[in-house]
Amino acid sequence: MAGDRLGEITGQWLEKAGRDLAIVDRDTNQTDPITDVLCFHCQQAAEKYLKAFLVSHLIKPPRDHNIKTLIDLCAEIDVGFTGLNDTAYLSDYAVDVRYPDDFYIPSVEELRTALEDARRIRSFVMARIPLRKE
Repeated sequence: MAGDRLGEITGQWLEKAGRDLAIVDRDTNQTDPITDVLCFHCQQAAEKYLKAFLVSHLIKPPRDHNIKTLIDLCAEIDVGFTGLNDTAYLSDYAVDVRYPDDFYIPSVEELRTALEDARRIRSFVMARIPLRKE
């Protein structure tokens, strides 16, 4: 029973992450994409995929938006996660682009890079997450 609940929670993290990426996939190629919001969703997707991996290994994820922190926690389970360290910049999109204090609008090229890196995190996690087979 505990395994079923664990699978359910992991699945919920994965579903939410997938929804974040879906909105970015849908809107990135619009004529004038809202890059700050879409980069935020790239960060959110990356964060949720990493947290899904932690949950699938019985680790309660911290209430933290820092991608590097999450990668480090995942690397304690699978050292291969250190290969994702170059995606830590995604953390900047969690807060920095969200408030007018640090007004910044990413370019479309930055958005495309953020999307590519969020997808890379997704692929890396999905190849390593122990999903239950029906």
